[in-house]
Amino acid sequence: MLNPSSSTNSQTLQDREVRRQLFLQALRREADAILERMADELVDLPDDKVFGSIEYTLRDLSHELAVKAHQTAAAGKKRATKAPALSAPTAGKTPASSATVERPG
Repeated sequence: MLNPSSSTNSQTLQDREVRRQLFLQALRREADAILERMADELVDLPDDKVFGSIEYTLRDLSHELAVKAHQTAAAGKKRATKAPALSAPTAGKTPASSATVERPG
């Protein structure tokens, strides 16, 4: 007899690998573009500028890649949601306030 939790684990692992490969494909496209920009910065860099502002340029490009990775993951998670979000329950009728009740005077 097949162990149901083992089957579920296997399916979960397969699903994870599919999602992982999709993320990698999307990230590689982004990474290639950013790596090309890094290479352009470095190949044109004069020898006397090897240290200094280039470090900030490379760091900024690395951060750009991290942002793209985060956006890719967030978009993938949003698409992975199968059910619509539940709405809040409708509020009941508001009871009358005693301050609005007229009193004989």
